[in-house]
Amino acid sequence: MIYFLINNNYQYFDFELHLSDINRRDVSLIEIPHTLDEREHSGFRSVFRYLLASKKSLIAQVHNFIQLTKHIDREIQPTKNDVIFFYTEYELLNQYIVVRFKNAGAKAYLIEDGGLTGTYLPFRMIESETLCIREKVKEWIYKRLPNLGTLRLHKVNGQIIPWMADTYIDGVCLYRPISIRRSIPTVLLQRPMQPEVVPIQGRVVFLNEQTYDCYQSSDDYLAGLRKIMESLCHGFDTVFFKYHPRETKEWRLRIMRYVLSRFSDLRIIEENTAVEAIIDRYRPSVAASYLSAGLHNLVNRGVEPLYLYHLIPDLSQQPISREATTVLRELGYNFVPSFSEVDSSFRSGLLGTSSYYEAITLPELVGLK
Repeated sequence: MIYFLINNNYQYFDFELHLSDINRRDVSLIEIPHTLDEREHSGFRSVFRYLLASKKSLIAQVHNFIQLTKHIDREIQPTKNDVIFFYTEYELLNQYIVVRFKNAGAKAYLIEDGGLTGTYLPFRMIESETLCIREKVKEWIYKRLPNLGTLRLHKVNGQIIPWMADTYIDGVCLYRPISIRRSIPTVLLQRPMQPEVVPIQGRVVFLNEQTYDCYQSSDDYLAGLRKIMESLCHGFDTVFFKYHPRETKEWRLRIMRYVLSRFSDLRIIEENTAVEAIIDRYRPSVAASYLSAGLHNLVNRGVEPLYLYHLIPDLSQQPISREATTVLRELGYNFVPSFSEVDSSFRSGLLGTSSYYEAITLPELVGLK
């Protein structure tokens, strides 16, 4: 049986694409929601949904983890004939489930999670920054939870990413031939065809990111965002602004007060739906952001990705930004040289480069073809 383990709306969108090549009756779906809408499911062999603790404290997380593992043990019985696909190690319950499958002799494959920031960059930046005392204590606690004995907290650009041992992952499925540095085999996976957006020229959507949480001070973030909005409103006929799904009400009000209210023609998208649905609804010719994972995937829909992190001084020289520049250049991306040249004539150089003859389909990978 094939299992898919997903945590958010992008992952569901990607999973759904692969269903065009697979019989739903051969698929079981496991949902551990972060920003994942609740949907009606039909036709699958089985569907499991496990809700995380509403409180963010370490004690609440640990208690919830232990309680949910008991439910998982009762409800999911993997065998050596099964294959599980998952998108991220970030969620500890994902790691628990994957290790449980591997201990049963099953295969486990990680599918790239949005490409650039979700998988490409962290899988290339394998030298961890030093953990602080609090982070070391958290790692010590996590490693004593069931199935997490090999966990390590990998710190990149000040951000903590929980990693599992490479030996638990049979392969990393990538949609583009990007080199990684972890000791895991890579699989160039063919992404099922997607309907292209019929774009409205002169229309751009900006996908906001919470760079103020870790990469910038609040003041630097607001100042940089004002520059971005000024350039977009000057260079495009219609500009949409979409908040990140995890942005708080307080930060949304702050962004509105200090930035968005200055631009009378700006159109704000309030809903937290997946960016793929936003693109279908508003049909921009360009999608802009700092380093949003959403940009990378919209190339497959015929939308030009406009990265802007390199024009913000306090972002451009950070380690993760320098690595992103290396990867994007490897892909053949054309960086816009300045804010004054941000306009609707921008061409990324990436459209039409997402298909590779040596890529295999997911059914081929699991032996269904």
